[in-house]
Amino acid sequence: KYYVAMMVSIGLAGGKEDVSAKLSTLPTISITPELLANSLHTVLSYFNDLGATDQVAKGSELVGKLLSEQEKAAVGAARASALTLI
Repeated sequence: KYYVAMMVSIGLAGGKEDVSAKLSTLPTISITPELLANSLHTVLSYFNDLGATDQVAKGSELVGKLLSEQEKAAVGAARASALTLI
């Protein structure tokens, strides 16, 4: 649950920097089913890839993988946006 909530929060904030500050400026927060499903899928995928154990859930490797995935997604979105502008 924690990791899914983390990914949803990062998605709503538009990145992993200053998530709390960005979320606090929003008058309301609406979580789309797509954002929730994508976050759940990403977390479960990495959790299973790492062995799906209690140690994986409590360790730091899963967080690192998830944050790295979010960063790659943000870079990909920025590139797609830049290509649209060209």
